[in-house]
Amino acid sequence: MPFLHIQKHCVGLNKVPQLISSGSTQLSENISKMIHDEILLKAGDAMKEEGWNYAGLFGAKIMVTEKGPVVLGLKCTFQDLESQIIFPLLKSDLYEVIAAAAEGRLCSQLPVWSLDRPVVNASSRGRGIHSTAYRNNGASPDINHQGRNRCKVLYPNETHEKKESSSDAAQAGSTAMTDVHRSLGRHVSYFEVNTAPYKDPLFVCTTNSIGEKLKVAQACNLHKLAAQGLVTTCINDLLSKGAQTTFFMPYFAYGKLPVDVIGAISEGLAEGCRMSGSTLLERDITQLPGACPDGGYSLFGCALSVMERDHRLPRLEQMRDGDLLIGLPSPGVHSSSLGLLRNILENHSLQYTSILPMSNGVTKCGEVIISSDMVYSPAIRHALQSGHIRACVPVTDGGLVGSILRYLPESLAVIIDALCWKIPAIFSWLYKEGDLSEQGLVCNFNCGLGAVLIAERTAAQKILAQVQSEEEAWLMGSLIQHHSGSPRVRVRHLLEALRLNTFQLLKSVIVNKSPAKISHVAVLISPTGTKLKIMMDAVRQLGGCVRLAVIISNKIAVEELRRAAGAGIPTRVIDHTMFGCQSEFENTICKVLEEFSIDLICIAGFGRTLSKQFLHRWKGKILKLYTSLFPSSKMDELPMTGARVCGCTVCFMLDGCSAGPIILQETVTAGSDVPVSEQMEEAEQRTVVKALHLVASGALSLDVDGHICWKSEN
Repeated sequence: MPFLHIQKHCVGLNKVPQLISSGSTQLSENISKMIHDEILLKAGDAMKEEGWNYAGLFGAKIMVTEKGPVVLGLKCTFQDLESQIIFPLLKSDLYEVIAAAAEGRLCSQLPVWSLDRPVVNASSRGRGIHSTAYRNNGASPDINHQGRNRCKVLYPNETHEKKESSSDAAQAGSTAMTDVHRSLGRHVSYFEVNTAPYKDPLFVCTTNSIGEKLKVAQACNLHKLAAQGLVTTCINDLLSKGAQTTFFMPYFAYGKLPVDVIGAISEGLAEGCRMSGSTLLERDITQLPGACPDGGYSLFGCALSVMERDHRLPRLEQMRDGDLLIGLPSPGVHSSSLGLLRNILENHSLQYTSILPMSNGVTKCGEVIISSDMVYSPAIRHALQSGHIRACVPVTDGGLVGSILRYLPESLAVIIDALCWKIPAIFSWLYKEGDLSEQGLVCNFNCGLGAVLIAERTAAQKILAQVQSEEEAWLMGSLIQHHSGSPRVRVRHLLEALRLNTFQLLKSVIVNKSPAKISHVAVLISPTGTKLKIMMDAVRQLGGCVRLAVIISNKIAVEELRRAAGAGIPTRVIDHTMFGCQSEFENTICKVLEEFSIDLICIAGFGRTLSKQFLHRWKGKILKLYTSLFPSSKMDELPMTGARVCGCTVCFMLDGCSAGPIILQETVTAGSDVPVSEQMEEAEQRTVVKALHLVASGALSLDVDGHICWKSEN
């Protein structure tokens, strides 16, 4: 391949040196021969001697100094910036070149390269040279340096090459978006787009700024996190429209800033783009001494995407009563008014730099305020393109209620149950110390949610399983018909959820709503089943409409039964080995259930399979705990390799073998000081109690078709 001259500089929004010009270069015959014989051939021969059967790209980065060529590194990839400039020089068909290399016949089918004049030489201290070759399978490299070469980079004074570059780029491949971008002067960049794969393409664009979070970043020195948050905010804005970001371009201006702050902002922008798989189009940093005070800066961002018109979200016309809501988490606190959050902190003599209560002394207040949104996994993007998602709602300004309200048609409302997801402890603290009402909390804060998916009812369970293979997600509510005079977004059991998650903080807070009926619950266990202590504690903490009425075991579980008796809960042992048949065993269980007027049955580690007759008799009243996020056989068929989260599920039980419709799930992630096994044990008991509360309160039930039905308070 031809020698390619690369010129870089380190001034920009990324610490990695940025390409400013490139092109072919003319080397002396001696240097060319030295590079060919002493570097490329020897490296290729060494690979051959070591038995490497390699077919593909092989090259070297070389710095030509006064003492001769110096090797900076060897490479076998087209992925970095230099190779992106080399790639358009190839005039031959790329497939034919790759096939010739793989089949060991490259010597008879050498690549043909485009020609053009060389560009500016490097500095007097040395010239950066990029020399690359294709390698035959098992043969040594063969390099052709004949002729002059053309570089396909656009410069401000060479706009006549624009048309030629675009056509060559289209011939180079058929990908929808190419990541070859060109900087034109200080403020303009080209980005090559191939719209051929799209039937009806649309450009989608959004802009945003760091806004009020600048003061938090300055106080806590969290400039990198703030810049990263700007990128992810723009990316998630486009995601909510069904689009995946193609590139992000920032505007960064300052008066006078320390070098480390500029570097931190640059790192944050680059990291945000790297995490999301987007291209960062950089422009020169603008210094405005008169407009920006010392230590202050302006940071804005623009993100753009290309998408199919048919993939646009939201699809308000397709939303139906019964469509389900899937919640996605957020690591930070999003508020409709940063002033409200600041007032709560100041009323308790806390600054942005103060240690946050309920964080075990490790997190500053400013960190949760400025924490960037999550860059959601590919599973989310695939779900958005499946055709089963009606809307993707980013929970940002307007709090939980206001964010969802913007995505609803007039004829529909939303019912959400706060027991369905994990609300971080910071929101319990804000509720109590900010003297907020339940409505005030959900109208001003995101309550632990970063986004909400509205999914088609019949596809929601499968989408939930696919998303949970890569990150946390919860089924949390449903669309219902809107009736005049009733609220459009209703969040139920918020106080119960806050109290259960952080009982020590809110144990003095009384749940004001008196249940119309207290449901009696029977728990079926075995000696190897789930422990009861955490379940009993959780029922006591949650209060409300659930009471454990009897514990039934098929064998003597001494510890568990003694613990239940100590808490004043009746116990019964019904040994299945003492009965002649399954029906006698189950009839005895039914008599005990009727004796204690049982409304709901919880199966937690019960070691016996129940018959269809028993399950039909108690249909819609039996809840079973599974120590998995994917309990049903249909979900187990999904590809789960590399799942990063685990957890538990509570389902309605419809038959003795497979799980029924999911009521509630809770996820557990590794990495904390608490072992996963202990987290799972607590999560299981907490999930069981929440699920019992949801069903006992009438929030959800089974309809005649065996599907989950969310009910309004009306």
